[in-house]
Amino acid sequence: MRLSTKLSFRALLLPVLLVGVVVIAMGAVVLLSASSFARTHGESSAAGRIRLGGGDQFRGGSRLPLPVLRTREDMLTAICAREPLRSAAEIGVQRAFFASELLTRCPGITSYLGVDLWATQASYDDGANVDNSTQSRIYDEARERLKPFSNRWRLLRQDSVSAAAQVPDGSLDFVYLDARHDYRSVQDDIIAWAPKVRTGGVLAGHDYVDASEIGGSWTQYNWTQYKDGSISHPTKAVRSAVSEFADLTGRQHLVTYGDLWENLPYPSWFMRM
Repeated sequence: MRLSTKLSFRALLLPVLLVGVVVIAMGAVVLLSASSFARTHGESSAAGRIRLGGGDQFRGGSRLPLPVLRTREDMLTAICAREPLRSAAEIGVQRAFFASELLTRCPGITSYLGVDLWATQASYDDGANVDNSTQSRIYDEARERLKPFSNRWRLLRQDSVSAAAQVPDGSLDFVYLDARHDYRSVQDDIIAWAPKVRTGGVLAGHDYVDASEIGGSWTQYNWTQYKDGSISHPTKAVRSAVSEFADLTGRQHLVTYGDLWENLPYPSWFMRM
């Protein structure tokens, strides 16, 4: 009887131990991912503004579900149909195609802020980084495209982080990041703009891919350089910066599944704040 009891106990103990090992391993993966973000933006850097340690202001918040969506246009339609969005900001506007979609699909938005340098940037190898003369023409095109939306919009010709300093925390319902795509610049934008989104609002962005995943004609571009000319990261870019922030702050982020460029995926991402 004692032998049978010992065998039964061992039989029960083994699965419990295996489950424990799996849980510990999964936790280690999350901590390694989060620590990568924290190492790049530690307490001594700009990330100190969001307190990456315990008590991080982005932990918790709303847990209202977000739908799985095909394209970023679908994202706008679904979110604006479900929620009373009134204020929004887009970082990286270029010709204002997406801004026009946003204001069309979300008629409740009465305050849209579009932030873009509309100027040539040093150490940025991307198709959007054209000469200053072309940038000025693109800026004029953006203003012309937004004219039908009357007084619902404002454009700020400034860099992302400086512009964010002019926006009160918790004042925006929706923020869409589509500026520089190198790893550290995306981290900078998240750190600067995430506090501007109210609890329950949505933080989102474009091109959820890493530097090592660029395909098609975009392989001619290099998303590894930071604005000071240093290597931001040899392989990481938008996807890693976003997923590490989500892991670090305990948030679920979703990705569109049908946003294609040259039949390759360049999805948008979004998360509840």
